[in-house]
Amino acid sequence: MINRNDADIKPDRGLIKKWLRYLDEPVSGASLAVFRICFSTLMVVLVYEFFQNKWIDTLSGDRAFHFSFIQVISPWTGLGMHIHLIFLALLALLIGIGLLYRPATVLFFFAFTYVFLLEKSLYQNHLYLVCLLSLLFCIVPANRVWSLDNLPKKQLNCVPKWNVLIFRFQFVVVYFFSGIAKLSSDWLQGYPQTGWLLERAADPTFGPLLGHIFREHWFVIFITYGGIALDLSIGFLLSWRRTFWLGAALAFFFHITNAAMFSIDIFPWLMIASIGLFAAEDWPYKCLRALKINMIAPPNALVCGKTRLITLVLVHAYVIVQLVVPLRRFLYPGDPSWTEQGQRFAWRMMLRDKRSAGFQMIIADPRTGMKGIVNPENSLDSRQMEDLYVIPDMILQFAHYVAKDIERQLGARPIVRVQAKVSLNGRPAQDLIDRRVDLAAEEESLAPAKWILPLKTDLPVNRP
Repeated sequence: MINRNDADIKPDRGLIKKWLRYLDEPVSGASLAVFRICFSTLMVVLVYEFFQNKWIDTLSGDRAFHFSFIQVISPWTGLGMHIHLIFLALLALLIGIGLLYRPATVLFFFAFTYVFLLEKSLYQNHLYLVCLLSLLFCIVPANRVWSLDNLPKKQLNCVPKWNVLIFRFQFVVVYFFSGIAKLSSDWLQGYPQTGWLLERAADPTFGPLLGHIFREHWFVIFITYGGIALDLSIGFLLSWRRTFWLGAALAFFFHITNAAMFSIDIFPWLMIASIGLFAAEDWPYKCLRALKINMIAPPNALVCGKTRLITLVLVHAYVIVQLVVPLRRFLYPGDPSWTEQGQRFAWRMMLRDKRSAGFQMIIADPRTGMKGIVNPENSLDSRQMEDLYVIPDMILQFAHYVAKDIERQLGARPIVRVQAKVSLNGRPAQDLIDRRVDLAAEEESLAPAKWILPLKTDLPVNRP
């Protein structure tokens, strides 16, 4: 019989204790405070873009149909969405100045996530990232430095190390999985980036100065493999102190270039703002001292209190989810840029140029065989229709809406079939949906969709 004593299990327990002590190590909250202020500013800008780009019109509760992620939610009617977005901007301002920080962050998370879930046609990776960051702000006391809430408690200006690490982790995930996604046959062959560069070469803003470079084959190769190398390495370069400045320079140049060349809203500026999270946590104080600005520096002996075990367990669960969700695309057959299964929430950015070459939704009465054509423009705006024509799950969702509406009018659920010709990354247009399938009878599911036709890769291609 083997006797086990405490010494047999101490190494494992000791390793866990060391890890927990490391996560609870007190560090300055200054870098987190700077990011909080930047995040707040960019959220106000984002709300402005909802109005400026007329996304608010797509969200209008007076519109007949919305491609919501969750069927049970619907937008406010009348001026409700306008008031909701203004409320979001006010919450963002409260977060920035650190006033009523905790309730402001919680309300902002739920209010913004509600807007995000309302409409798939407005999906962008950085809007998903805003949802995640606002969730992290709910659990992290990012208001311990330079906030109105903390004025009576100036001595408490530190945070546990994991508060900064979880934000760093989130941005490393964005970079890394974006790089993994670029290891696809299309991207490695130079598509869709070749077409985009040719468009920029013809743009009066870039053409006269850089047009000839954008047309060069070597530049396409540089963008192709440079993009992969940057995405896969930047997060790690920023995380290691010895390579931080190299990573910071590359990240800054990369995002400034993207901001100049592409219309991707606040995303480049949000990523630039994140660079400060990877520097020494007290870098803002050092910068102020270098500028001869007298500020109260953080004390040497920082006391932050101990994080509850349940909080650390939930944080580790969050980490696992963020690592697993982008990998679900490997559970689906085919190219996610074509099928769209596993495309969202996976940091698959700027990988596809999808264009409709013809769309028709046909309804048939199962009792009489009479047929009709659905006009989506009667229910959707131009932005919604642009995605409807090329994204399978949105086609299915709209088919269900049409079937339900017709059934309510005629008393029988119609057969709904779709003819959708789509071109992916310069390929000849081909059928996206099986024309024989009654989409009204297909369930919305996370399982692989058999009614999505596979992408034919053997067709002759005439790409630029």
